[in-house]
Amino acid sequence: MKVQVNFRCKQETVDYLKRIGEHGDRSLSYLINKALEHVIQKHQAAKTGDQASLEILRVLGSKPNETTNSN
Repeated sequence: MKVQVNFRCKQETVDYLKRIGEHGDRSLSYLINKALEHVIQKHQAAKTGDQASLEILRVLGSKPNETTNSN
């Protein structure tokens, strides 16, 4: 099975993941991998893809517009 190497993502999403990673000393790659693992497990169990975005938000935490700036 071929695995896609590059993914398209909004800059806002990348910036949000970087902020989460800095807060918890986690890398961007780690956060993305954990989110994808969770979504894949849920998809395999339920066979529905419509909850994917909600599951990713649950794994990563609050929505970007709910984060607070600590500066």
